[in-house]
Amino acid sequence: MKRKGLSFLFVIVMMILTNPFSWASDAPDFYDLVDSHGSMMIFIDPSNGRIVYANQAAVDFYGYEKKMLETMDVYDLRTGTSYDRVPRWSELSSRDRNTYTVNHRMADGSIKTLEVQSYPYEYGGRTVLFSILEDITQRTILEANNKKQTNIIISGALISIAVLLFIAEARRKINEDIEEINTELNSSKDKLQLILDSTVEGIYGMDREGLCTFCNQSGLEILGYESQEELLGKNMHYQIHHSYRNGDIMPVEECRILKSIDEGIPAFVDDEVFWRKDGSCFDVEYDSHPQKENGEIVGAVVTFTDATEKRKIQEELQYLSFHDPVTNLYNKTFFQEEVKRLDVDRNLPISVIVGDINGLKLTNDILGHEAGDDLIRAAAQTMKEICRSDDIIARTGGDEFTILLPSTTLQDAERICERIKKSIESKKINIFKGSISTGCAVKTETGESMDEILKLADKRMYLDKTLNYNTVSKDQLKNLMSTLHERSLREKSHAEETARISGMIGKSLNLRPEILKRLKDAAYYHDVGKIILSDEILKKKGELTEEEELEMEQHPIAGYRILNLFNETVNIAEIVFAHHERWDGEGYPKGLKGIEIPVLSRIISVSETYDFLTRDKNGEMLTKDQAIEQIEYDAGRKFDPMVTGALIKIKDEI
Repeated sequence: MKRKGLSFLFVIVMMILTNPFSWASDAPDFYDLVDSHGSMMIFIDPSNGRIVYANQAAVDFYGYEKKMLETMDVYDLRTGTSYDRVPRWSELSSRDRNTYTVNHRMADGSIKTLEVQSYPYEYGGRTVLFSILEDITQRTILEANNKKQTNIIISGALISIAVLLFIAEARRKINEDIEEINTELNSSKDKLQLILDSTVEGIYGMDREGLCTFCNQSGLEILGYESQEELLGKNMHYQIHHSYRNGDIMPVEECRILKSIDEGIPAFVDDEVFWRKDGSCFDVEYDSHPQKENGEIVGAVVTFTDATEKRKIQEELQYLSFHDPVTNLYNKTFFQEEVKRLDVDRNLPISVIVGDINGLKLTNDILGHEAGDDLIRAAAQTMKEICRSDDIIARTGGDEFTILLPSTTLQDAERICERIKKSIESKKINIFKGSISTGCAVKTETGESMDEILKLADKRMYLDKTLNYNTVSKDQLKNLMSTLHERSLREKSHAEETARISGMIGKSLNLRPEILKRLKDAAYYHDVGKIILSDEILKKKGELTEEEELEMEQHPIAGYRILNLFNETVNIAEIVFAHHERWDGEGYPKGLKGIEIPVLSRIISVSETYDFLTRDKNGEMLTKDQAIEQIEYDAGRKFDPMVTGALIKIKDEI
């Protein structure tokens, strides 16, 4: 219904756009219609991506004040898209209709996936993109989950089909071989032996008493014998089939090979072992085929294969169906089955702990998913060390764990929570200090629903995460900077000096106190993105190679991504992103020019260059006057002339 509504709206809009005068007399004002409509609509200036108008539905959706939203550009909202992949607005404004999908960040920090349909439209004497937005977040998540489920089902089905086809082909081959063997039994002993020895499967014959009458070459090799003479006339049950896998003796009356001879019925077995000459055993699959002569059973032919690898694959598939491959803990599927099994009165009270790792996204974004997996594994190991052997620990989400504790009070569960939190917080995984949010709940009465208990524990975990969010975020950011400065003391003093000099320039430019604080913060964190660099590049004192320069140029982008992850630094991310842009447009990462560069970024560029020029580098450094002379020389090319002038003004105070 919603999509039909959008289609109808587009028809109305296009009629207004293509024939505006015919609507003037008998239709409501276009802008009143847009502003009162329930669909989200915005006008975008294609020359710079700025939002010039947003209707009330869009304002409510994004969560910003209308005035603020109409001063923002789509770069402020877009997330998950790097700056080198921005849309080409000129193309969008040249087409009659555009449809594309994009991720936008809301005022509360959440990410929404939008489908955008836009048309060029004359507004205020200029062409804008009239855009209608539809929130498709849930649809996108559902499609991704459905695709994942489908892939899992298809993969499982293909594996099952492959195994079944393998078994069917093997059996067909064995049956064909047996038919050939039976046909040739009365013709040529030498020819029969040749056929027997050409098969991959082991084959041996036994008479009515179970004594070996022949064994082919494959059978000898599988069993570890060198010639038939070692087996001929021997009782094959006592020779290769005498015991179970655990070493317990298998009584003759339980031998299914001998039973097939006694009953005259073929038998297929895939859950037993045969024993080799050296005393070791192996998983086996065998068929026992009773043989008749003149209507009387005279023995049997047994075909067999070493099923060790097949059994191993089956066990691995079985294991993976109930375990998480990263942590080797149980997965969500197994956990849900265990909840049903353990939800009985004798296990009351049943407690539940839900834990969610803090900082996993930060770790993945900065160090990669392998480092994120290290963090997940460390948390899992901590839980295994603290919980009891009969507690059920499962990884039930990307960064979420759930623990089921039968016969455990809420107080005991809370104590376990505290032990888990303290243990994880005491560890440093990669460059980050561990942290986890937890929540507990308990079922004490028969009539209580375990689903509700799980929801309550989950709710309490999110409350813990919310209440401690600022503390955790500050600790993570502080730890990030501490790690960078431990790796390079030069970076520590550079950050402090750049912040100090930037503050002095900001004061000389009469910046307001809140802007001045923002400047100092951005200057202190301006090189936080260098955390991604190797020690070789970070600590290098000489000139960087071309390849190393390319690596170094990634640090403003990495810093932008890092600072956007924290509420307290999201307002300085853009400043840090642009601090290596040049006044003449020859900088990086976007090649901004002149006043396109945020003024605070321009101040940091001058400040950090001054600190760099006056810093001792292998015994080489400039005096204050020489450094200022160099910066003044580059004013109008690399640096903002106004900021350069401010530096000159305060040179005696630095």
